[in-house]
Amino acid sequence: MKKIILCLLPIWVISIGCAPVQSADPESDLRESNKQLAVNYITEVVNKQQLALIDTLFSPDYTFHEWNGEAVQNLKSGALLSFLEYLFRAFPDLQYTVVDAIAEGDRVALNLSAEGTHRDEFLGFEASGNKVIYREMFFFKMKDNKITEGWAVVDVDRVKSQLQSQ
Repeated sequence: MKKIILCLLPIWVISIGCAPVQSADPESDLRESNKQLAVNYITEVVNKQQLALIDTLFSPDYTFHEWNGEAVQNLKSGALLSFLEYLFRAFPDLQYTVVDAIAEGDRVALNLSAEGTHRDEFLGFEASGNKVIYREMFFFKMKDNKITEGWAVVDVDRVKSQLQSQ
């Protein structure tokens, strides 16, 4: 009997080692899920211009906060969709690169690099054909696997200087 047990022991140990590993840290899983949600917004909605995904990724109560802290847009008003359509008309080839993605609790911070060609009016500047390159920090708040709030920090002066230079 001991020989049988000794022969089966290595098989049992190997089978235990091959079993799928379940995460021991639900908080880590939530952070990764939140981070992926924010990155999907950039890669799918912005880079691929798949505006139909907005309802999938964002809470109906999504609020965007302006630089001065005021809530200026919400999903219900259609402001996010309108802004993205305006942005894509101005920069039809706009592409963001996610440089860093950091998640903590229900918050995600993205450090982004953006590049696009100015093809239509933007911020009062007529189409220049200029390549515009800028950095942006975007902060998200998540709840129930949806984006509920957003804050963006962009060097608007740098963007404007590239729109007017020849």
